[in-house]
Amino acid sequence: MALMAEEDSIELQQSNSNNLPQQRTQAIRTESDAPEGYKDKMDAPGTEELDLLDRDPTSLNTHVRVGFEEVFAEPYDMHSFAGIWATSYVVFVNAKFWCYRILSAFCGIPFALCWGVYFACLTFCHIWYVVPFLRGWVIALHYISRLWAICIRTFCDPFFESLGKIFSGFRIYMNRT
Repeated sequence: MALMAEEDSIELQQSNSNNLPQQRTQAIRTESDAPEGYKDKMDAPGTEELDLLDRDPTSLNTHVRVGFEEVFAEPYDMHSFAGIWATSYVVFVNAKFWCYRILSAFCGIPFALCWGVYFACLTFCHIWYVVPFLRGWVIALHYISRLWAICIRTFCDPFFESLGKIFSGFRIYMNRT
């Protein structure tokens, strides 16, 4: 498949195997960087706003971007053979790349369906149940709060004012002996 995204694009320059640990995965930033035959938009209906170049425009999953150098590091005086280190790099990058591709090929569409149904139900419940229910309670509580305020002013205010007047006449004196 000719489509490649940021997390899918891997440029391995195998001509200089000594510099493999310093190489980073390069991302496709513009259409001119894209491989031959790559399109930044799909022609399928309903995908007009789907950008295939930037699949994480809100940087939601930057914490799961893990490179070889972020997982494996050899101290200065403890180096393995250069060929082993370079091969480990190639194996790690390709295993991560293909494992993600295979898992997303098998599980991506069913998970997208499940999460789409879940968020559709959540949105449906929020729009048609939660908001009207809460709005009804706000309206009902408005009248209940007015009734409560009338009861407090009618019964409790005079009672506590009377208690205040009764106890206002008491004076406490302390004598030190």
